[in-house]
Amino acid sequence: PGPFSWSSTRCVIELGAGLGTVGILAAMLGAPRVLITDLPQVCAHMQKNIDANVAMHPFIERTPPIMLFFLLTPAARLQAAALPWGPDGDDACRRLRDDTDVILASDVVYWECLFEPLLYTMRTLMRPAENGRPATTLYMSQHRRRKQDKRFSIMARKYFDVQEVFSVKSDQLKSNICVTKFQLKPGKGIALPSPIVNIPEQNCL
Repeated sequence: PGPFSWSSTRCVIELGAGLGTVGILAAMLGAPRVLITDLPQVCAHMQKNIDANVAMHPFIERTPPIMLFFLLTPAARLQAAALPWGPDGDDACRRLRDDTDVILASDVVYWECLFEPLLYTMRTLMRPAENGRPATTLYMSQHRRRKQDKRFSIMARKYFDVQEVFSVKSDQLKSNICVTKFQLKPGKGIALPSPIVNIPEQNCL
């Protein structure tokens, strides 16, 4: 395959970013807008890493961390934001879904108790191919280390087309790493209702 192009990408999101290394690298490689996400208590650490990398690579624009959920502004290149998995992240996913074309995740399949919340967020945030627009694509890198990894793969295949696109194994380094591509199957997403807007009562007399 030829070199990867960001030409049709509007926004890249990294899930479970930790320090945000993968998302920051995506920005360095030319992604137009990147949102690195994790739990609210991790935002400050992600922002410190953004600031440190911007100091070394000043061409990466960045803005203060987003502690509330709203869309990226056109001027933003790299931002940190809180995005919990599961229904607690519905508001963020509702706002980000239409603009998100690529999702990145690295080593997020670990605790079994988080498999269902992670899949919920993937199904909420991703779009299938529709109306001539390509599907949202998620690329997940993972150390193959446990039987639970296979369980997550089986669960994911209920909702996603899953394809391994890269793998490398090193006995010397005791590593077995793969990159898997996920795209949502038609009819398998989670449709979120529009937010309720409270309209004040008016006196019609």
